[in-house]
Amino acid sequence: DVRGVGMPGHFIIQVGGTEGLFVDPFHEGKLLSIDDCQEIVHTLSQGKLPWDEDFLLPISTNAFLERVLRNLMNSYLRHQDTLHFYRAIRFLSSHQPDTPELQLTLGHIEEALGDLHRAKRTYKAILARFQTGPIAEEATQGLQRIRRAIH
Repeated sequence: DVRGVGMPGHFIIQVGGTEGLFVDPFHEGKLLSIDDCQEIVHTLSQGKLPWDEDFLLPISTNAFLERVLRNLMNSYLRHQDTLHFYRAIRFLSSHQPDTPELQLTLGHIEEALGDLHRAKRTYKAILARFQTGPIAEEATQGLQRIRRAIH
């Protein structure tokens, strides 16, 4: 039995069920004690995040997928890899259509890549779901930019 564990700032796995071993797949499969896990969280949060035993609970498949995609998106942003960022956010936004910030970012990326018809469709979908608020205002502004660019 292998489970993903989404500690803040670092993904690990637990092998052998709830009483099993913690393993760091990003550091050559190093076995981790609970103290090691606490130290990782302490170091990554620069001591700002107090330890919580819940950090060692397994995460769902959907949470795992979201975490991997968000990590990829952050990596692509750091490397200014717009195309791969776009692919990752498009995939994530298709699994989380009710997350307005994701949808808006997708529209912005489509617009920046020059895919104005797709961006227009994304902005319209945002407005159909979220009629008011800052997200709706930004989607409206995106549609206005596209109208000006097309005409």
